[in-house]
Order: sequence, then structure tokens, then C-alpha cells
Amino acid sequence: MVRKILSVLAGITHPVVLESLWISYWSRWHIGWMIATFGILIGVSGLLYMWLEAKRQDIAVLLGSNRRFLLVWHALAIGGLWSAVTDPLLYLWLSFFLWMSLLSLAFHLWKEYSFHVYAWSGLSGFYVGYISHYGMYGGLFGLGAVGVAYVRYLQGAHTLGELGRGGLFGFVGGLGYVAFHTLMR
Repeated sequence: MVRKILSVLAGITHPVVLESLWISYWSRWHIGWMIATFGILIGVSGLLYMWLEAKRQDIAVLLGSNRRFLLVWHALAIGGLWSAVTDPLLYLWLSFFLWMSLLSLAFHLWKEYSFHVYAWSGLSGFYVGYISHYGMYGGLFGLGAVGVAYVRYLQGAHTLGELGRGGLFGFVGGLGYVAFHTLMR
């Protein structure tokens, strides 16, 4: 029973679910964006994950691991959504998710880490970067990152080092986006 609860918690706090809900919210629940984000980020990504888990695929061998393949796919999916955006607010968020996705791949080439914690910490870093306007959100996403890390630790999905690296990489990535975005004005 506990394993099922942890599995459900890990599923609903997964980064692609968070991103899909986030983009849908900021698109004002536009049906086209909801279908695109949920269909591509959750539907196609989930099918690719199941395909990779069912049998060792050549593409995963070429990239080194299933996780690395899924990170490349995620960057391509976010890039595709980013290229289709015309709304300035969605452009900001998809630019942020694309930045974080490309950084996640770069970080993964260097060290293993928790992508779940990375995503939540990234949003925390983003909001801490805009602390004068959105300080409370930085704290809330920071608490979310700690909660997600705890769930992933209880599941045995990651070591404490991987969880810590995910938190650090994500937070630095979120702050880095704000710094880059501020410098480019």
C-alpha cells in the first residue's frame, strides 16, 4: 500500500506533469495548448518510456542510457512547443523550460541526479531570482522540492547525493535563467 502511494505521488509530481499543468494554466487553459502539452509531454514521453523499458533499444545504447534518451526527447519536445508559441507569457515559460531542459541534459552528461527534484528546485530558483516580486513562491517550490526529494528517497529511486545534486542543479539553473534573462534586456 505504501509503495502504491509513493508511486502515485511520484507520478503526480513528475516534471512533465508539472510542466503540462504550468503551460496549460498560463495559456489560460487553452484547449490547443492543453492537448499539445499533455499529448506530447505526457502521452508521447510515456509511450517512449514504456518502449525503452520493454526492450533495450539501439538509440538508448547510442546515447548511453534510457534516461539520457528521454532527456534529449524532452528537450526536443519543449523546443517544438517553444517554436510554436506566439503569446509573450507562454514564450517566457517555454523559454525557461527549454533552458532548464538543455541544462538538465548537460548536467546529466556530467553527473547523475534526480530530474524530479531538479524541476521543482528550478522553479524555486526562478522565483527566488524575482524575490522582490514573488518571494513566497520561491519558498513554496523549495518546500515542494524537499517533499519530492523525500518521496523519491523513500522509493529508493535515488541516493541522497543524487537528490542533493538535483536540488542544487535545478536551483542554480533557475537562478541562471533569471540572470541571463535580466542581462539580455
